[in-house]
Amino acid sequence: KRQAYARHVIDVDLIHHSSYPHERGGVRAHGQHHLLYETALTTAGPLQTSIDTGHQWTEGLLSYAFISGDERALEAAIGIGDCLLRLIDIGWCRPEPGPRNSGWPLIALTALAEATSEPRFLDACRRIVEPIAPAQQPGGYWPIMIGFRPAFCPWQNTILMTGLARFHQLSGDPLAKRLFLSGMQTILEQGCLPEGSFF
Repeated sequence: KRQAYARHVIDVDLIHHSSYPHERGGVRAHGQHHLLYETALTTAGPLQTSIDTGHQWTEGLLSYAFISGDERALEAAIGIGDCLLRLIDIGWCRPEPGPRNSGWPLIALTALAEATSEPRFLDACRRIVEPIAPAQQPGGYWPIMIGFRPAFCPWQNTILMTGLARFHQLSGDPLAKRLFLSGMQTILEQGCLPEGSFF
C-alpha cells in the first residue's frame, strides 16, 4: 500500500510540467478532474493556479524514501520544497485564506530541513514566520475566511502551531515560540468544550 500511494503521489499528484513556473514540483489541490484552476491573490498580484499552499506535504514521501530507499520519493519531496520556495518568493504561504496555508508549508519545510540538512529549507521557514506574526489576532488566533466573514477554526490553527513548534524545535526561534504559546492559550480557552474535550 505504501508503495502504491507513493507512486500515485509521484506520478499523478505532483506537477511535472506547467505553463505556470510557480507550480512545478507542487501538489495539485483537490479539484474537479484533478486540474481545477482558480485565481490566487499573492503580494506579487493575482495568478492562475491549480495548487494551494495548504496542500503541500512531504512527510509521507520522506518516510517512504528512508524506509524503502526509493530515490524518486526523496526527489519528489525535495521538489515540493523547491516549489514552496518559489511560492514564498511571490508572497504566498501567508495565513490566508486560513492558517493551514502557512502551517503545512512550515511542516513540509521543517521535515525537509531535518531530512536533508539543507539550510535553505530552514531559512524559508523564517520567511514564513515573519508575515504570520502581524496576522495573529489580539485573541491569539489566526482567522479563516468563511464567505466574507473571519472565523476561528481550531484545527487550522493547530496545523499552523504544529509548524511553528517544529520550526522552533530546529531553530530555537523566539518569535515562533511566542506565536505558538499565544496560539495554544487560545486553543485551551476557546477550542474545547465545557467538559474539557477538544472540538
